[in-house]
Amino acid sequence: MSNVGSLAAPQQQQQQLQLDAGWERLEGVRRQVESGAALSTQLAELMRGVDGRLSQLERDVSDVHRTSSHLQLVHNNIDAVLDSVDRKLAVFDTAASVQPTIRAGLRGGEVEAYVQCLDRVGQAISYLTRNKQFKSSSAALAQLKELRDVGVEQCEQLFGALLVRHSIPLDPARFGYTAPAAAAPGEPGAASLTDPTRRLQRTPSSLQSLASMPAAAIAAGQPPSSSASSAATPGPAEPQAEDEYALIRAEGIGELKRLVARFVSLGASKYIVDYADKRVKAINSALRRLSPDKMIADEPASPAPAASQRQTASSSSSAAAVPVHPFASCVSFYLCLLTHEAALCAELINDAASIDRCLSHIIEHTSPLLLDTADSINILKKSVDKGFGVFVLLELWSRCSRLVQQHHQLLMVDDEKHFLRLTAMVEDFAAGADKCLEDFDSYVRTDYGKQLPPDGTVHELTSNACVFLKRLYDGRDALQELRASASTTASGAGGIAAEFTLRVLLQLSDNLAAKAKREKKQALANVFMLNNLHYIDKTLRSPPLSSLLMLPAAGLKEFSKGIERSISEQRDIYKASWKPALELINSDSVKIKDKAKLSSKEKDTLKAKFKGFNSEIQELFNTQRTYFIPDVELRKVVRSDIQAIIVRPYAAFYDSFAAVPFSKNQGKYVAYSKDTLQAMLAKFFEGSAA
Repeated sequence: MSNVGSLAAPQQQQQQLQLDAGWERLEGVRRQVESGAALSTQLAELMRGVDGRLSQLERDVSDVHRTSSHLQLVHNNIDAVLDSVDRKLAVFDTAASVQPTIRAGLRGGEVEAYVQCLDRVGQAISYLTRNKQFKSSSAALAQLKELRDVGVEQCEQLFGALLVRHSIPLDPARFGYTAPAAAAPGEPGAASLTDPTRRLQRTPSSLQSLASMPAAAIAAGQPPSSSASSAATPGPAEPQAEDEYALIRAEGIGELKRLVARFVSLGASKYIVDYADKRVKAINSALRRLSPDKMIADEPASPAPAASQRQTASSSSSAAAVPVHPFASCVSFYLCLLTHEAALCAELINDAASIDRCLSHIIEHTSPLLLDTADSINILKKSVDKGFGVFVLLELWSRCSRLVQQHHQLLMVDDEKHFLRLTAMVEDFAAGADKCLEDFDSYVRTDYGKQLPPDGTVHELTSNACVFLKRLYDGRDALQELRASASTTASGAGGIAAEFTLRVLLQLSDNLAAKAKREKKQALANVFMLNNLHYIDKTLRSPPLSSLLMLPAAGLKEFSKGIERSISEQRDIYKASWKPALELINSDSVKIKDKAKLSSKEKDTLKAKFKGFNSEIQELFNTQRTYFIPDVELRKVVRSDIQAIIVRPYAAFYDSFAAVPFSKNQGKYVAYSKDTLQAMLAKFFEGSAA
């Protein structure tokens, strides 16, 4: 136990030492904390003092800043006053500074520098106009306006020179048009009607919308864009490919637009008339290249040759298609040019009122060439004999009417004046066509020539009427439009053409019947009616008129059946003219008991029969040898009728009595063998050359 106690005492002593050392350290920490707290209190007091001093400094600096801002404002106001004075002095000094450049002109000078001087003049005039209170403003303004007028005149001359330099010749061939080809004598002139305005898929709704469209876009058929800007910012033009239908070279557009912008800013407007005059000259030159003077007499002033000429009468071919009239091509070309001109005006001028003024001037001084040509054509065609000028007038009315309506919006400038003029031109064509139809109707109805053709062939009236109707069929659509409002019976495609055809053929039939009725030679009247009725029937049943027979309401089918009945009646009447000769060779009328032993009375009977027949046949031959049936089919039918009436009965009579000895000079009475008679009859209806 004593050992354990002796060991624990040092440990406790050691622990006590450690505990004492810890308390000492804690006491040191306490003293340091108390010292830090005292320092913190002192530092807080010090910081409160610094903060007060900083607040006072801030209040002092704020007072200085307010004073400085006031001084800066005063300085700025002084600068503004000085700048204003400088500008006013510069305005009054503008005339003196730019006068040498402006009066020197553009000869050999820099265009841009000259234009900048004009800009300064324009700005000075604008300023002095607003501030007339300055004592010397009136004198300065007068001097500036004088310089402006000099400069504008110089720029207008430059504008005209640039316009001439950059204008592309308006060759009609470039736009797809050609001048009328040289026509053979008696044939209409041909013309090309390749219409590049078809590229314009729609006409812009107004010239204001055109202002936002370049010429290339219009030529490509692009519609006006609703998002397009209505005003272009003047400046250098962007490089662009040359437009196929461009009127001005691409590199010239930018220069011209810059000059136009200066004209607008300076209030100048004379350039619009100068521009329009030069475009008028270009358009009129292009139109003259299409030779409008040659468009007036483009076909014979008389109808087709008379059908009394055998080759014409026997022809059953339909009328050749009428080529496009060159004047219609000229109108199309003109409106195409106007469309491109409107686009060019919009691109250069870019102001709706100025565009209208410019375009109106162009139309005013280019349309007379077309209108005068149209008047000449109308007068000439209305004077063509028998109304045969109607085909040209119908075509021109139809084509020009559509062209004018398609370009209606383009022509609406200047209170519709130009649109109304071209519309009047179209209406004149319609009135001329109506007059020609009336003239033809009167010709068919009242042509009562006293004598028939001596050979009984197709009458000139019949030939002309049929040729007219076939040609009119080609213009049936135009005729339908022209007379649709006046028709109450015909309807549908070709209805009015069928109605007109029926009326003409009825009048023609009545006229022919009246002519035949006055003829004393019945056989000639029969041949005449056969020829003419057959010609009418064949024309009606052949293309193109045959299609009209399919229109049930037209009445042409019933008319054709009536013509067939009339032809049959005329054949019967003609066959009756051979009845006297037929009665002479009637075997039943000769009573002979013994052919070997004839009595004197029987011999005299046979002599009289043969002699009378010979005389009758010879008289018929002498009378009808000049009669002519040009149609091979009809000639064959009529000859067949004669053979049925004469040849077969004569053959029976000949076989029965030609060998009977009724005379010592038998050949004197039996003048025709069966073959001889048939050969002679085969010469009938060959005409005077037979």
